[in-house]
Amino acid sequence: MAERTDVNGRRERKRGRSGGDVTRTTERTVDYSHLTNTFQPQTVFSADEIAAIHQTSLRVLEELGIKVLLPEARKIFETGGAIVDHDTQMVRIGRDIVEAALAAAPRSFTGKGGHASRDVLFELGSAIFIAGCGAPNVTDIDRGRRPGTLAAYEEIAKINQSFDVLHAQGPYIEAQDVELKFRHYAVTRTQLVLSDKLPFVFARGTPQVEQSFEMIALARGVDQSTFLSEPYTYTVINTNSPRQIDIPMGRGIIDFARHGQVSVITPFCLAGAMAPVTVAGALTLQHAEALAGITLAQLSRTGAPIVYGSFSSNVDMKSGAPAFGTPEHVKAISAQASSPGILACHGAAAAAPRPMFRMRKPRTRANLRSGDRSSAARRCAFTRQVGWKVGCRSRMRS
Repeated sequence: MAERTDVNGRRERKRGRSGGDVTRTTERTVDYSHLTNTFQPQTVFSADEIAAIHQTSLRVLEELGIKVLLPEARKIFETGGAIVDHDTQMVRIGRDIVEAALAAAPRSFTGKGGHASRDVLFELGSAIFIAGCGAPNVTDIDRGRRPGTLAAYEEIAKINQSFDVLHAQGPYIEAQDVELKFRHYAVTRTQLVLSDKLPFVFARGTPQVEQSFEMIALARGVDQSTFLSEPYTYTVINTNSPRQIDIPMGRGIIDFARHGQVSVITPFCLAGAMAPVTVAGALTLQHAEALAGITLAQLSRTGAPIVYGSFSSNVDMKSGAPAFGTPEHVKAISAQASSPGILACHGAAAAAPRPMFRMRKPRTRANLRSGDRSSAARRCAFTRQVGWKVGCRSRMRS
């Protein structure tokens, strides 16, 4: 009889084909902290079509330009060789400037966590998951839906810390009970005290950014020169589509680039709203805006760590709200992921369809007596990967 070990460590004996006893031990090693995406991307556009999107995006930047509201950012573009009209705030970026910026951007870099095991490798093929962020409200079964608070943020940070498949912290909800001018102190402290994962810092002006950087350097025990030489935090930069970089985002790109920290340049293009209705048209606009942000980062500091991000989808034609999981949405993701040499130059931030899981709230006598019929936990935090974004939404009803 052969002896077999299952994943729970139990052994069972099984007779071999020859009738003899064979002992076989199987071991399963799981490391969710460092994942690689081994799946081949789906091909939506041909190589020629992808090249045409890239060339059209370069033409958009070169001929139509992008509106840059921050005077310092326009000055940086002008110094780098771009054509700048300060009266209209339009910046026209030559393709040679963009291509030089793409060549200068690093293809691989490591975000430093509080421990070496928490370091995050940013490169194509590296699967990095981050919990869904940016919600104004928080909800659970017992307390229902309510505005975000610092206490709720701390609870979610602890949950995030407990899952090894979530690789970095993030701005899950807004701590609205903390005054805005002090909120970055509270949120950064929470991430550093309750977690040793890569922290997130909002790009909300140079003073807040630099104060957060100082807190991270102090917590990690590194001096200023070491902090400037390696990325210890990250932020997300959203362009103001169509074709505009506003003051906070332009300031954020410059601040993070000069300090050697990670910027995820993420255009938010909704086909049929602020972008062309076709997938190819929306991708062209998204790509042009991302290239403009990447170029500004590299002109601010050559070799600054950046991630090519995307938040492109279409709108719900009934409500006008962003629609996710639609065929057009999936096509946009697949097109970006299938073109690592052009569209996803240095990684991607995209989104995948969110499956719906329905669960029933247990009917207890206490619930029946209290007449509790409300729906709760409409949505659970979904994970976001640099490369793919995976999520789930659960609805619990009585």
